[in-house]
Amino acid sequence: MADGTKQEETPAPAEGAQKHGESSIVLFLVRHARGVHNYAAGLHGVEAYKKWEYEDARLDDAGKAQAAKLQSEFAKANIKLDVVLCSPLTRTLQTATIAFKHSAAPIVAVECLREAYGAHPCDRRRPRSVIQGEFPKVDMTKIAKGEDPLWTEQRETYKSVIQRAAKFVQVLRALPATTTHIAVVSHGVFLDCLLRYCLQVPQGFDTSHFGNAEVRALRLELGATKQGSH
Repeated sequence: MADGTKQEETPAPAEGAQKHGESSIVLFLVRHARGVHNYAAGLHGVEAYKKWEYEDARLDDAGKAQAAKLQSEFAKANIKLDVVLCSPLTRTLQTATIAFKHSAAPIVAVECLREAYGAHPCDRRRPRSVIQGEFPKVDMTKIAKGEDPLWTEQRETYKSVIQRAAKFVQVLRALPATTTHIAVVSHGVFLDCLLRYCLQVPQGFDTSHFGNAEVRALRLELGATKQGSH
């Protein structure tokens, strides 16, 4: 992959992968808008991801405009969300808080939605207290306090990302049965793994790599394991 995440083998679908059932939800899968690190990598190659000046990378001006366009598109489509689940990295939080600033849906940060971590400072999370200060309306209660507990000098493998994506499917299963329209704001590699290995998507559904600020809507059947369903 372009970002340098290790892909040592093509794994089988992760244990706990989503199965079709009777309980239906609609996911709006969103990759974050363009970050300063994305722009730099476009100019200088993926080595830009290793620069500490892009730690927990922010959106650039073009990215902020992309997020604002998302807000307009969701409003025009009159989409009513029940919750926005978001990676706790700065670029995803910026994307979510701009794109859904007029939505009544709460924005909840979820650690397992993060990009593949390690080696690239752009994917290193700042301390929760710092992030909470910048994004006071985001629910950070599910995020570990202090420094980034996942950060390592080694790049996370695809197998590990797939395992995190499978855990996220369990997060979806645990939501109340009344929570049916969900935006998920995450990252390219994570969304690749979620779609290709952990969700049973309809035949013909686009599972290619997401562009910045790209949205794909997906209806899923989570079945009786979803809390409150029968």
